[in-house]
Amino acid sequence: MDEAKNIYEELLELNPDDNQGVRYSLLLIYMIEGSANKAEELLNTYDEDGADWDYNRSLLLFRKSGVTIESKTALRKTFSSNIYVPAMPAGAVDIPGTSNYITPGQPDEAGSYVRSCGALWLDNEEAIKWMIEEFEQYLTHRGKVG
Repeated sequence: MDEAKNIYEELLELNPDDNQGVRYSLLLIYMIEGSANKAEELLNTYDEDGADWDYNRSLLLFRKSGVTIESKTALRKTFSSNIYVPAMPAGAVDIPGTSNYITPGQPDEAGSYVRSCGALWLDNEEAIKWMIEEFEQYLTHRGKVG
């Protein structure tokens, strides 16, 4: 993993626009090894929307400070960008097969995220519990005004 990390970091130095998507694999490595500062720097460098970025940002905030306004706000934003992710590890929604194309906000994007990063959540009992509780609250209050 160290060798892959070094290669990915070098690739990003050579190609900072990252049209190859190396940042996704590098973020996963940083998250696995617990390199919070490097993960946060990468998330901020490539500030984008999508399940990979949004869910990993939420998890990183939770790991860093626990349940805070910032982590809750990030997770709620994450649910609105892809609502399918929290239901997949619980088996409430089937994980679709792999695809060459990812549709933002759809089950194929969620499936791709769960296959590559789901263990990051499942390996942290408190984080998965927090995500499920927040998701239940999100579903309860979604669409309500006030």
